Amino acid sequence: MEKDDYEVEDVEINTLTETEFKDLKNSLLKMAIEGIERLKGEELAFAFEGNVVLNEKVNELSESERTIIIAHECAHAIEGIEDEEEADFWALNCLDDEEKNMLISMWKYRHGHDFEDSMYMKGEQ
Repeated sequence: MEKDDYEVEDVEINTLTETEFKDLKNSLLKMAIEGIERLKGEELAFAFEGNVVLNEKVNELSESERTIIIAHECAHAIEGIEDEEEADFWALNCLDDEEKNMLISMWKYRHGHDFEDSMYMKGEQ
C-alpha cells in the first residue's frame, strides 16, 4: 500500500495494486458491514471509514478523471453519502469547470437520466 500525493483534509487516500485492491474489497465484503455491499461493482476506487482506496489503474486515467473519482469517493468518506448520484452531486463542488463539465456529460451514463433531470437539481432530495 502506498500513500498518495493526493491530499484531502480528514481523508486518507491510498493506491493499491490491482490484487491488493481486490483482496481488500473482498475482505470488507465478507465482514458484512452495513452499507458495504455498494463496493461489489467498484473496480477503480471505493471509500470506507474515512479512507479512499484507489486501484493503481486510476493512474492510467487523465488528471481530471482521477480528480472526479477522488472527489466522488470523498463524498462517501467525508459526508457518509451512500447514494451514488448524491455523491456525484456533492463532488461537483470540489471540481474545476472542466471537471464539472466532464462529470455532467457522464451523468446519463452513470445515473440513467440527464443531469438537468436529477432530483438534486430539482431540489427533490
